Amino acid sequence: MASKAACFIIIMIAALQLNAQDYFSQLTFGASAGATKAFSGASTHKNGIAFGGNIGYYPTPYINFTLEGQGGKLVGSPAAATLYKNKKTFTNNYLSFVFGANVTLGSFYDNPEDGAHKYISPLYFGGGIGLVNNRVTRLDEFTLQTVTVPNHMNLVIPIKIGYEFTAVTQDEIPVLKVDLSYSANFTGRGIDGYYDTPVLAIYFYTYASVGLKYAIRVGPPRHRLNMGD
Repeated sequence: MASKAACFIIIMIAALQLNAQDYFSQLTFGASAGATKAFSGASTHKNGIAFGGNIGYYPTPYINFTLEGQGGKLVGSPAAATLYKNKKTFTNNYLSFVFGANVTLGSFYDNPEDGAHKYISPLYFGGGIGLVNNRVTRLDEFTLQTVTVPNHMNLVIPIKIGYEFTAVTQDEIPVLKVDLSYSANFTGRGIDGYYDTPVLAIYFYTYASVGLKYAIRVGPPRHRLNMGD
């Protein structure tokens, strides 16, 4: 299934002429899927899975603002469960909403004459702020019974890096974006349902994802942004 999806993405990019930039303000509507990993009080940090949907606004080819909703699973367990003293085990079926802003390297190096530009320009980094609703079931370390923790909210601050291709038509109108990203989402205590003595100084979860965005042109064509202009 994953190989079919990868082939579809490659064919779409080839058909629409891959280009790392465009000349229009844009609105985008997208979705993503990927793997999560929680770094919390449990000894073993296992992979979970998550899905997201997002709306974005690109005032320039190199800056964008996004509103993203995400739902997924965070999982933790003991290392050598019967022998290791830390028996923390949890599953968090979380929901989050985050407002973010990203900037690409094209903002700092805009020289289309250079052949390396189209490869460097799509690399981006950014951050944001939002809320995560934690829905946790965990193992009580003393009774070894499964406990459902009351739903609770945490502030979440994501730090994100990624690489985003933009496919355009022959008229250089943006149509499709392929987004490869990795984020560290800092939440504080509570994502594992335990509130005892902190094991880690910083609690967070990661999300490595592949996303597709459908782009809509907004307004007239814009001139290329050159560093010397």
